[in-house]
Amino acid sequence: AAAKLSLKMLAGQLCTDAGASLAWARLFHLYGPHERERRLVPAVINTLLGEGRFAATEGSQMRDYLHVADVASALRELLETGADGTFNVCSGTPASVREVVGSIAEILDRSDSVDFGAVVSRSWDPPVLTGDNARLVDRTGWAPSYGLRDGLAQTVDWWRSRKAL
Repeated sequence: AAAKLSLKMLAGQLCTDAGASLAWARLFHLYGPHERERRLVPAVINTLLGEGRFAATEGSQMRDYLHVADVASALRELLETGADGTFNVCSGTPASVREVVGSIAEILDRSDSVDFGAVVSRSWDPPVLTGDNARLVDRTGWAPSYGLRDGLAQTVDWWRSRKAL
């Protein structure tokens, strides 16, 4: 966090000196095709596609998940509108880890294969990490194309097709 803040401050000063604008995008919890397999969404999908059981925390952590295609469209809007300032690139709709994991399991018809509470929550993991995208929406008119369930279904299909290869 300190490194990102330092980079933002340096970039802001360089842009000020050059007479340029700076749109600083704060990305929240991205998911979608090509994500690293060890991250939550692909880990759940691949475990359940492989007929395994997924061990999860109790799932009460609240996060702001956004499909990577929506992240790309938000970044494009920031560039095309010449936006200046800091913008939260997020859905603006919090979801619990239980909801995300449970949705994936339902999409795969494997709801009985998730063991909520089998993993102890990490003491340093914040219980709530969500964002407000109002500034992004107001400045650019951007809106996400994917709802959480549809985005997860698209991501499941992508991983399923990859496994078929």
